[in-house]
Amino acid sequence: MLDKAISFLCKIDISASQYPIKIVDSMGEGIMGRAIEGTIYLSLLPFNMGTKQVASTLMEEWVHTRLGVKDFDYGMQNWLFDKILSMGEELSGAPL
Repeated sequence: MLDKAISFLCKIDISASQYPIKIVDSMGEGIMGRAIEGTIYLSLLPFNMGTKQVASTLMEEWVHTRLGVKDFDYGMQNWLFDKILSMGEELSGAPL
């Protein structure tokens, strides 16, 4: 699942494997991942929910690590919306 998630993210220019990734049993109730000092930690929770959730969690923690943004941060929000719109431009074949 992890390899598939990393491969998928790489196709959308998110190179999650550039940072160390560690799998841990748990990080507390409901916590799927954390980015701490340049390392991405994934709990087993997203793996129990499927490859898409693993990729989603990995992407979020990569953004935290790469951009230094926090949860509930406008920097995170702005990056996510820009990424979505850029992918839409690519799919439609035309810039906005």
